[in-house]
Amino acid sequence: MTEPSAPNTATTTLGDDEGQLRPELRGTGFLRQLPAARLGLLLAAVGMLLSLPALWSGFAQDDYFFLMVFKGHPGLDVLDQTPLETFSFSKGEIELQNELTERGLFPWWVVDGWKVNFWRPVSSLSNWLDFRLFGESPWPMHVHSLLLYGLLIATATIMYRRFIPSPYAAGLAGLLFAIDSGHAIPVTWLSMRNALLTLIFGLLVLYAHDRWRKAQVHGGTFRAWLPHGPLALLWLALGLLSGESAVAVGGYLFAYALFLDPATTSSSSRNGLRPYLSSIAALLPYLVVVILWRAVYSGLGYGTEGSGLYVDPVTNAGEFLERLPAHMLVLLLGVFALPDAGLWGLMPSPWNQVHLVGAVLFLAAGTWVIFPLLRQRAEARFLLTGALLAVVPACATLPMDRLMTFSSFGALGLVALILVDIREKGTIRIKRPRWLIRVLAIVLIVANLVVAPAGLLTGTQQITMMNRILTDSNPSIPTDLPESTRIVALNTPIDLLGSSLPIYRSARNEPVPRHWWWLYSGVQEIDVERIGTQTLVLRPEGGYHLPPWSDIFRFSATHPMEPGQTFALDGVTITVLKIAEDGRPTEVQFKFDAPLEDPSYYFVTWQDGNYVPFTLPAPGATTKLPDIQLSELLPVAFGWNAAGAGPKKVAAH
Repeated sequence: MTEPSAPNTATTTLGDDEGQLRPELRGTGFLRQLPAARLGLLLAAVGMLLSLPALWSGFAQDDYFFLMVFKGHPGLDVLDQTPLETFSFSKGEIELQNELTERGLFPWWVVDGWKVNFWRPVSSLSNWLDFRLFGESPWPMHVHSLLLYGLLIATATIMYRRFIPSPYAAGLAGLLFAIDSGHAIPVTWLSMRNALLTLIFGLLVLYAHDRWRKAQVHGGTFRAWLPHGPLALLWLALGLLSGESAVAVGGYLFAYALFLDPATTSSSSRNGLRPYLSSIAALLPYLVVVILWRAVYSGLGYGTEGSGLYVDPVTNAGEFLERLPAHMLVLLLGVFALPDAGLWGLMPSPWNQVHLVGAVLFLAAGTWVIFPLLRQRAEARFLLTGALLAVVPACATLPMDRLMTFSSFGALGLVALILVDIREKGTIRIKRPRWLIRVLAIVLIVANLVVAPAGLLTGTQQITMMNRILTDSNPSIPTDLPESTRIVALNTPIDLLGSSLPIYRSARNEPVPRHWWWLYSGVQEIDVERIGTQTLVLRPEGGYHLPPWSDIFRFSATHPMEPGQTFALDGVTITVLKIAEDGRPTEVQFKFDAPLEDPSYYFVTWQDGNYVPFTLPAPGATTKLPDIQLSELLPVAFGWNAAGAGPKKVAAH
């Protein structure tokens, strides 16, 4: 196999020579003749076509929070978010938090000063403009997201052609990116449009940096920094103001400095550290921008505190580093192959450990197989290093493939290089056992060319399914109850479902309950004991705050509870009676101010996808609430539940 040309001399460029390939890459093949921009538009059409079902997915979850903010918080005037603060779910204000706990946006166990407050004004502005233009019609908003996805695919394809000398590999990389199933949620969920924006800006940073470095190294004057140097900093700033994940572009910039920067790849700079120091020094302006952004970010009170869903890598570095290894493994397995990283958090032990072992074995074996390619091809090292470093910010929350947009750019580019090298009987075929190469090729082809497009097509329906669970359960709580009614839900499947009801009603201009309390969040079986006329004791199997979706408002590892700890709402005093070793409550007492049969209380429990009236046990008796099975939620998610099926009462025994 012939030695490839140096990356800095075998790439396409944009602008004055947009879409034109260098003579050594021209040929008669379709991909060799097709300009980068046209190929990008073609692949954008493919990705958008597979994502078309997203147009009918409507609103879901956080989208209702956005609508509520844009409409001025009807029924929840205590909130003060502006249209540019749609990602500011809680600012950590304790007095406001107490009021919102009463209204049901937070549960009784929420950490004092709980904060999930993100600074994403550019993304908020994008959604707000949609609202101003289209009102409450989601369809044109989804058209906007779909067009952004097309722009992202075209931009990624052009960047592949810029950094990968082989037009075949670059074209395949663009195709893999266009049909990646991990992009389904970002293109479908209006609230996650920020993932598209941050990566678009991130790729523009890479493009401008590449143009600047080539001009500077070959021109050698300060004027060579203009205009692409300032543009790169501008794109970075806009990316950071679209979403925190934009810091992931730093991984690709660092990888570029090591492997593709013309200062280190030119024939006159093969030896010594000086070229590498020069290329890394060129990254200092970006570091300054990130430091300034983080200083302002923290100074304005943005960040997270007390949640098991988000861990701030800066203010809670210890917990972040503890999560990092496992999260990285499952995320990398998901972006290169299968399964979706989100399954890991849902797996019970020991299956989640099996998942981790599988990730270690696949990644280790895969790295060994492709190591000859990495040694030979600078672009392969660039894509792999960038993808690995870009995973790190995604580890701040639960592993999910939808968080891997930045890493998918590098990972899928590397997959394309591997498959083309194997097909052309290149370095890998020469250096490694044929059977192992065949296994790797089959896994990569099945995961990225068979499962991925099917996953993208069907994944656009995940938002619709998630929304049905909310919209179908909301009407089961009457809207005509007296304003003084204290609505008490014994349980709700996950934290977000409990907090969604008042947000959904505000967004839909429906009456928002003055008192909406949920006593437990999770899918476990619960013993509900009644003591006297005014007291209930809940004993959930396994206790409270079980990950991954019932520890959002209190992460016990950093905010454990203690026996005897009390909380008070308007009409009930809550006392933690027993805790597990990790600080999670296992037995909690709820002493109400009046007899439980008082008409001011309205008790419900979750059953078959709805909140149904709860029949109180007699004093001294115990009611067992069954665990919530996935089979109960699937009919609702798929729309198979019989609408209008009468509510059932859970009786004491």
